[in-house]
Amino acid sequence: MLKNADLQRLLESDGDGGDGDAEATTEDVEDVEEAIQKVTPEDPEKETEVVLCDGAVRYQMIKRAAERSARIGDGCSIAYRTAEGEPLSEAVLGAATLAWALEVTARRLQVGDVVDVVATGEHALADDDTLDHGASSSRKWRFEVATVKGTAQDKFRLTVEERIEVAQQLRERGNAMLKQGRLLRACDHYERGSGLMDVIEAEDMGMPGSKKDATAVANNRRLRECQQPLLLNWALALMRRKQWHEAERKCSEVLLDIDGACVKALFRRGQCQVQLGNLEDAKKDLLKARDLENSIADEVEKELVKL
Repeated sequence: MLKNADLQRLLESDGDGGDGDAEATTEDVEDVEEAIQKVTPEDPEKETEVVLCDGAVRYQMIKRAAERSARIGDGCSIAYRTAEGEPLSEAVLGAATLAWALEVTARRLQVGDVVDVVATGEHALADDDTLDHGASSSRKWRFEVATVKGTAQDKFRLTVEERIEVAQQLRERGNAMLKQGRLLRACDHYERGSGLMDVIEAEDMGMPGSKKDATAVANNRRLRECQQPLLLNWALALMRRKQWHEAERKCSEVLLDIDGACVKALFRRGQCQVQLGNLEDAKKDLLKARDLENSIADEVEKELVKL
């Protein structure tokens, strides 16, 4: 077997043995061929596979667009195909008809790109599809984005009314996914909806302590009111996934930034604290929730017996 140094000399040699080394044997040549095969990719032009969503979505570039295009984002209308040679279909990115994996992939592509996409679980489904918990959901596509129309939604350019409208639509879709038990997709909708609310307007009209801008104050209040149910439902979906730390943080966002006396946030944070072993904090939240809303006294008691 050739050593590294011998292999390097043999690769660099012109084969005439002029450097005084022994002539290469058949075994040596076979060793070189084997070594070359190990370091040479089968297809030098093959693109690296991109892994997204904790491995639930994978795609590999088959053909790159000849030139760069405008960013593809939610709100854009795309013409696409999911198999070579099939007729084009149309969909609005972020709508309910496109499989989640294709939606995630499309946001990373240019018009004219062709990729092989593989997805599992919820990512293999569109919102319009039904999750069969007894079946293994796995799908493959050869995905091509042929054209794109419109401009991607940009929360910094949308008006307050437009952001609230889109966020409410995402909350309704998240609620539908939650009812179906599609918890990952529900969290995705709640997260995107909540993200539209984190751009607020400056309320101070000058020096700190000066008169507030009444319009900015009113707009920010509306944004917070819209964000509250998104965070609460997001927390609920996370709790069903037993992601207690993340759910506790969403409840705390509500209590710290929006409404310190929100009963649902207190009760759900108390439930999270029980699971996390923070028993004193759990008791404090649960009792405060009961004091604010006596109708949940029985549910609070069920949690308190776990302490």
